[in-house]
Amino acid sequence: MTQGRKRPVIAMGALPVSAYIAVTLVAPAGVLILYSFWEAGFFTVERTLTWENYARLIEDAAYWRLILKSLVVGLVAALVAVPLAYVVAYAAIFRFKRAGNVLLALVMLSMLASYIVRIYAWKSILGPEGLVNSLLQSVGLVDRPLEFLLYGNFAVVLTLVNILVPFAVLPIYSALQNVDRDTIAASRDLGSSGTRTFRLVTLPLSMPGVSAALLFCFILASADYVTPQLVGGTNGLLIGRVISDQFGPSGNLPFGAALAVAMRVSLAIGILLLVVLERTLDLVGRRSSKTVRTRQFTSAMPRRLSALARRLDLLKTLSITILLFLYLPMLMVVVTSFSSSPSGRISGGLTLEWYRGVLGSNIFRDAVVNSALVAGATVVIALVLGTPAALALSRRTFVSQPLVKGLILSPIALPGVVIGVAALSALTLLGLDPGLWSVTVVHTLFTVPFVVLILRARLHELDWQLTEAARDLGSSRLRTFRTVTLPLVASAMAGAAILVFALSMDEFIITNFVVGTDTTLPVLIWSQMRRGVSPNVNAIASLILVGTLSLICIAALLLRARRRSAQQVTAPNPSAIASPAVN
Repeated sequence: MTQGRKRPVIAMGALPVSAYIAVTLVAPAGVLILYSFWEAGFFTVERTLTWENYARLIEDAAYWRLILKSLVVGLVAALVAVPLAYVVAYAAIFRFKRAGNVLLALVMLSMLASYIVRIYAWKSILGPEGLVNSLLQSVGLVDRPLEFLLYGNFAVVLTLVNILVPFAVLPIYSALQNVDRDTIAASRDLGSSGTRTFRLVTLPLSMPGVSAALLFCFILASADYVTPQLVGGTNGLLIGRVISDQFGPSGNLPFGAALAVAMRVSLAIGILLLVVLERTLDLVGRRSSKTVRTRQFTSAMPRRLSALARRLDLLKTLSITILLFLYLPMLMVVVTSFSSSPSGRISGGLTLEWYRGVLGSNIFRDAVVNSALVAGATVVIALVLGTPAALALSRRTFVSQPLVKGLILSPIALPGVVIGVAALSALTLLGLDPGLWSVTVVHTLFTVPFVVLILRARLHELDWQLTEAARDLGSSRLRTFRTVTLPLVASAMAGAAILVFALSMDEFIITNFVVGTDTTLPVLIWSQMRRGVSPNVNAIASLILVGTLSLICIAALLLRARRRSAQQVTAPNPSAIASPAVN
């Protein structure tokens, strides 16, 4: 860029994805607010402005208690998930060392396993004939199944924690990687114990990652509507379920929109309070740390506890236990899918009957085809939109860059139920019938941020002098991209494509609102699992699980291969870049 040249308002590469998110997310969010001020007829919407929906919401304290309960459950789930995630992330960096990458990969793999399958698995684990009650009865601890395990707040929080831990690990792991090892070494050299060093050095320096993980988990858990419906029952009811019902069986879109707006405002207030609390605690911690002298720590008890923890390798043991906790639901689904018991219990002999029935079902085959078509289209559109945006954010500096970054990340920062009801409201307003095309639109919306993040990370590693040399030798921008940039990012694009395909095949929260009369694999599982635990569902879930994990493994191998290839890349032949192609 020429010195003194004005920065553009927005780079051209970032314009298509910004416009797409504005049309498919920002505009529907505005429509959702508009709906909240309209009247509801009998499964219809009267476009007459009114305050009735908000008046009903304000007058009925039950809704506010439900919103408050949702926030509390979300906060409890986040407060349980984040410390577990911290243990895993800390152990991966400071205890497992080389094997830490394997631990991190296994945790991330569990995150990308089917969301709805994991919830269904906990229903079978905690149920009256599930694993927990069967074990308790077999050892004689209880005479009859414990009913409180399922259909209550306990089941909701436990299931949410299992889902949230992998999401919390990544930001905490990134924050711990940025902690200066010299600072930790200096603390230990001054005589501080491992526990004291962690409390005064490591933990404060990693707090940005902890805060990000806590807020993200809080948002996801508070707005979840699938988990309460499957494992919560009436006692575990949360506001997300009520919003979903208003846009479904109740058919009251305006009131559902008002509830969604109220939930979003409540979430914003909750997030603000958490941020204020975090900054207050950080300020108090800094003031108290000024009074701490850098002298040898002589307390015997913390030293003994630290030595005992090292001797027992407590962090490694806890990390492996948490990893088993993450994989337990998936393991149960696969095991019970081979059980000959019609109730899906781990008893009797083994059989492939359920797999034969599923693979021979026309409904299953149609769902597979629909999911594959949607996922394939989503991959193409997401790459077309995300690649130029990643290039623009990596190579250009423009005025609206912070706004564009926030806009691109907004689909994965908003609750899925809000995106789903907003999309459905927009479709209803425009008089469009939902179907596979609308599913493709929303899948592109929430997967394009992953494409941008993956490609941007790869582009930051490139030696841009190669492209500048090609341009100096007379190559056009398009030719430079095709012969230099594209080969260097091809493996990252392939990895991003596989990741997007897997995410699209698994997505349900938003899909359930905009799928219409069509069926995808997660929707098929949802429709069957609402009838109870079934071996057929176990077989379908196992097939989805194996397929999704296989795709993610392939993506990981491709992303690993591009690192190796990047180290072996040499500068292309300048004459080959500049000269025209020979026919």
